[in-house]
Amino acid sequence: PTEDNTPASARERIIIDLPIPAYIPTDWIPEMALRLQLYRRIGNIQTVEDIEVMKQELLDRFGQLPSAVDGLLYQIEVKILAQAINASHVIMPRGHILVKLPYLASVDREALALDLGEDIEVTRTDVQIPAEQDIWQWRLLDILNQLHEGIQLEATKVD
Repeated sequence: PTEDNTPASARERIIIDLPIPAYIPTDWIPEMALRLQLYRRIGNIQTVEDIEVMKQELLDRFGQLPSAVDGLLYQIEVKILAQAINASHVIMPRGHILVKLPYLASVDREALALDLGEDIEVTRTDVQIPAEQDIWQWRLLDILNQLHEGIQLEATKVD
């Protein structure tokens, strides 16, 4: 278990299903062993700062990142932020991004929705973010960060 008593295996079980390509293209890195090594390293990234370090390393070693690699690193960032708030899913069905959180039934959902922005809806099970064409990826990271800051704020009130 971690410091918040969540078993590591439960923290790892998060579903990220977003409609963006997320892979290392064979025409960018043709050598399979190297691609597999990079997938392993990317999969083991634990912090947002480490994503930036990895992005810089990939740029330095292989040049401009293909959009699919940007997508892969983006999805790892979403996973790290979602794990920090104990989300179980970050998915995009039918034009909305849903961030499923197990504790929403016991919070003031109306106040939370107001804090997150007028375009955000909070239900008993999830935070719903409109999937606007050009800004949804940025908006999702913003909401995950706001939720994380709110959790940290609540934790300091308890101490």
